[in-house]
Amino acid sequence: MMVALALLVAGAAFCLVVLALLRVIAPGALPCLLVASASGGLVGSCWLSVIRTGAVHKGALFGAGFLIVPFCLLPVTLRLSGKIEGLSRAAAGLGMGRSARIRHLWLPLLRLPVALSGLCFALCLTLCLFLASFTHG
Repeated sequence: MMVALALLVAGAAFCLVVLALLRVIAPGALPCLLVASASGGLVGSCWLSVIRTGAVHKGALFGAGFLIVPFCLLPVTLRLSGKIEGLSRAAAGLGMGRSARIRHLWLPLLRLPVALSGLCFALCLTLCLFLASFTHG
């Protein structure tokens, strides 16, 4: 069970690295890509977690972790894709430092989306681990 959890988390971490690289390469495409791949990724991760063969099962769990991330990042991405960059510019123009902008602007704006993303990630991991243990005995 711990190996399966480690593989799911490693796949999720790898997906975060790929998304960070994608953001550098094509900055405007990331929100559209996440919205387009979220539902299919969730269904694919549940499907991959029930594969029965030994070595393929480990790769499938890694792939399931990779596919979970777009679904879980959706609330944060949708919040950040709104028209809030002007708020940060206005706060800087009014004399707010970087740490004050983070504390007073970004943390309250992202509190609920980050909590929803964490909850989605925990539920998706639990679902994949449950399906994997249910089908593998």
